[in-house]
Amino acid sequence: MHFQANQQAIRDDIFKIKEDLHPDIVYCKSPNAIHPDHIVIGEACQSIFIESTIYALEGVRDGHKQLINKWNEISESDLDVKMAAIACYKTQNKRSYSDNKIMEAWARWRGSQVGVQFAEGFEVIREVS
Repeated sequence: MHFQANQQAIRDDIFKIKEDLHPDIVYCKSPNAIHPDHIVIGEACQSIFIESTIYALEGVRDGHKQLINKWNEISESDLDVKMAAIACYKTQNKRSYSDNKIMEAWARWRGSQVGVQFAEGFEVIREVS
């Protein structure tokens, strides 16, 4: 799917998800991402989920545009589950950032920033309390 050419259909689908689930917290791609498809998703979520807390997933290649301002400690088993889930994403398997050693190193690096073994970083788009 070419996200930019189908923005309204994507927004309609995301709005339906909002209406069905009414989430308190949304995890999505950042509107500050580099990849145009990720930008479409991030911008849609930011404008549709206005009543929800929104955390943007860290993009390995978005580091120079994305402000990581939330760290979430994860366990080694959480990391294993994450790596297994990403391994299912067949179109990305050959990318260097899908390598388990890279993902573990990244989680260790984020963890070292906040004094824990493993962590994930997020960009806070909006926090609603």
